[in-house]
Amino acid sequence: MLVKKMGIVVVLCCSLLVTVGCGKQSGSTEQQSSESAQKISSEKAKKASSESAQKASSEKAKKASSESAQKASSESAQKASSESAQKASSESAKKANNLIDSSLIGTWYGYNKYESKLDTINITGNKIITNGNVTELHLTSERTAADKALLAGSSTAGNSKVDTYKESHWGSFVSLHGEDGRKWLDVRGWYQSAGAGSYYGVKNRVINGRSIPVLTTAGGAGIWASQHFYQDKADANKMSDTMFDDEPSQN
Repeated sequence: MLVKKMGIVVVLCCSLLVTVGCGKQSGSTEQQSSESAQKISSEKAKKASSESAQKASSEKAKKASSESAQKASSESAQKASSESAQKASSESAKKANNLIDSSLIGTWYGYNKYESKLDTINITGNKIITNGNVTELHLTSERTAADKALLAGSSTAGNSKVDTYKESHWGSFVSLHGEDGRKWLDVRGWYQSAGAGSYYGVKNRVINGRSIPVLTTAGGAGIWASQHFYQDKADANKMSDTMFDDEPSQN
């Protein structure tokens, strides 16, 4: 009987050892599986991160390349436009020199009664520079087909088709003969289709016993005098805003 009980105990012990061993083996397998899963997950994450970085780098490079190409194209267009404008200006200067009355050429000073200071006009070549603002004089024959279309009213100033440089700095001009023998230079905006222009004319005046040239600027349909300019600053200050009786004026 004792032997039989001992045998049962032995069997139970063996069974317990087998169960414990299986438990350890199962635990070890689960741990290995978890580590393997973590390793795979980590590798996938690294791969995904690498691919994302490569994609971002590629897109950044494409964007940079596109911006660089656009910038280069814009600079090239601006350079070409500038060179074209300079060439046109140079050719116009040669033509204008033969058409603008020589009496207008030079630097002139006129008293500005609204700002109590002297304004300066410099006329040279095909340019009228008023207080630093440049207007290039061009013949109407220089208008392109696009310019003529804009002038005809198919587009308006500020339209994207308008050449902004011409709009700001070009003026068409014609020479007119006044009733007093004075030669007027009539300047209009390059895209100006209606209205009066800005007039410039020189006439000799006897001031304090001296006969000196006086440049008159005028405007409006009646060529109304607006300001007088002198070749000497002292004369400009002395005459101030004096107007002459033989000139029509709205002032």
